[in-house]
Amino acid sequence: MQSILDSVIHSNARKPNHAGFGWTGIGAMPEVGRAAFRHVVFAPLPEDEVERRQRRSPTTIPPHALAYLASFNGAHFYQGGLSVFGLRGEVSRDPDHRQPFDLIDQNGLDRPANSNPEDFYIGALDEDGSVVYFRGWAGRVYRRLETSTEPLEQWENFESMLECVLNRLANEFNVPWHN
Repeated sequence: MQSILDSVIHSNARKPNHAGFGWTGIGAMPEVGRAAFRHVVFAPLPEDEVERRQRRSPTTIPPHALAYLASFNGAHFYQGGLSVFGLRGEVSRDPDHRQPFDLIDQNGLDRPANSNPEDFYIGALDEDGSVVYFRGWAGRVYRRLETSTEPLEQWENFESMLECVLNRLANEFNVPWHN
């Protein structure tokens, strides 16, 4: 996981980065706006904070999601081309207090109506509005349209999904992310 994040950071080394309150903006995009970044990665939460939020949630977070939360608490890659959900602590419009899309909301109130009860949503792709999820407690990751139940893609694990989707988005944006 860390090697993928390091590659994203390294590929944007020539563009200024910014560390905000609990997040890092990678690859400044001043042509879009003074607070715009190609990628925003949220800092991992302390383990006791993750446990506290999980106790308050009606949703049980599977071990595979807890594993990526130990590395980062959600992210927006390629300006939201891929959003990985995290645990939100507060809601604020202050650009210095950015937060990820919330795992708990995405698996509760904002859960797609046609969901399999075993699906746990961990992200979304902006290109077609598809959602990314674990099925049950297995580590396999799937992508499907929000309006369908048929998987469009599947990967062995979270890391292989992240690498595959980041490669595809890098090609679309015509910018490398790999060394």
